[in-house]
Amino acid sequence: MSKSGLIRKYYWVAALTPLEAFLAPVVVVFYLDYVGINFATYSLFIACLFILNALLEVPLGAVSDFIGRRKALLLGNLFVRFGLLSIVLFPGKEVLYSASVFISSGGTLASGNLNSIGYEAFRDDEMEKEEFSRFLAKISTLSISAMAVAALLGGIVASINIALPMFIDIFLIMIKTCIGFFFFAVL
Repeated sequence: MSKSGLIRKYYWVAALTPLEAFLAPVVVVFYLDYVGINFATYSLFIACLFILNALLEVPLGAVSDFIGRRKALLLGNLFVRFGLLSIVLFPGKEVLYSASVFISSGGTLASGNLNSIGYEAFRDDEMEKEEFSRFLAKISTLSISAMAVAALLGGIVASINIALPMFIDIFLIMIKTCIGFFFFAVL
């Protein structure tokens, strides 16, 4: 199979496993009820994520260039998974801020790498830039649709157990990372 063929398959996996889509409709309730923090602490946690993302984007982009985009994408997914899993397994304010470092580090380390890997694979297979753009448009539509369905299901699943949407999201990140290891080992 060609490089672009493998990348297409990984894009489909990524589109069908959007980050935190199941948790999205109940995210505030999850942090207030399950993690056990107040709204001010939740707001501070979100602010920490934004500040860390802004501070880490450039340095971790350089790390990504140094270690390679495939490794950075997979390592970033692992960091995000570890951060989210630590919040679920050890709920409380004490873990929240250290988890924010892993979540932001992982997110910024992985940021933009899938599209770069995809573009390089399409280019190596002598595909046209327009074809890659059309493919990304289709994948974006699929991803938005998957997020809408996941958000609806997340609300329903949360009525069973408020932590269940987070567990589902973590499981989906794990699947995406495992599939990524396989696909990127072949490239």
